[in-house]
Amino acid sequence: MTRVFDLRQTEHYAVFQRILDRIVSNSIPDTKIPDGKVPDGVVINYIFKKMDYGKRFDIVCGIFKFNESYFSGIQNLKSNFIVQTQYCVKKIDLLEKREEYDYTYDSEGFIGIWKTLFPNTPPIGIEQKNMYSPRKGVYYES
Repeated sequence: MTRVFDLRQTEHYAVFQRILDRIVSNSIPDTKIPDGKVPDGVVINYIFKKMDYGKRFDIVCGIFKFNESYFSGIQNLKSNFIVQTQYCVKKIDLLEKREEYDYTYDSEGFIGIWKTLFPNTPPIGIEQKNMYSPRKGVYYES
């Protein structure tokens, strides 16, 4: 049996969508989200903590569109988005080795790729956005 809650699978995505719909409609009273903005992490955390999915699954896998709006100014583009496969390890003790990745060594390379793909948009990190803080356990705007 797989221990991956995989949002690429119809059954798992349906659970995610049902909970998202309940959060948006305010039928889940202990989840407070301003202006109907519900980050995916809030839904996943609810599923794992309140519905005990953490007993059946260790990892969450999902595919997300990467900033679709950034592609609006690019001509001759066959698809208007890039997808990211993201994994969230819910049981940290499963990891043998944990170390922080230092991405700053190649920031010039990253900025060059960014400018090629998104010539009309500054690189990520320059502007602040809405964020979810797992430490605070609530959604907030920075």
